[in-house]
Amino acid sequence: MTIPKELMHEYELPEEKELKITSDEGQDFDPVALRRYQLDRLRYYYAIVEFDSVHTAKTIYEECDGTEFEKSANILDLRYVPMDVTFDDEPKDEVLEAPTNFQPKDFLTDV
Repeated sequence: MTIPKELMHEYELPEEKELKITSDEGQDFDPVALRRYQLDRLRYYYAIVEFDSVHTAKTIYEECDGTEFEKSANILDLRYVPMDVTFDDEPKDEVLEAPTNFQPKDFLTDV
């Protein structure tokens, strides 16, 4: 996930020296480094969706772009991908239709 420039102010991190915390085990804990790691790892996930028409793609884009994914505090950042774009990585999962008994996971991001 790429954070849009207009939302970057929400993700600015405080100075590291201000947030050094000692955990109960006596080890240093750096919440700034943890938060940076958690935000960075969110950028690795993307999905490619094919629609039956331009109208369907446009409707989904207009309804979903910029909305929160469940209760995760993660904002959907939708983009159009040209048909001639190829991807080097093999897909992790592929779904051709939603199962009839689908129940979404209770998704939570702790950043």
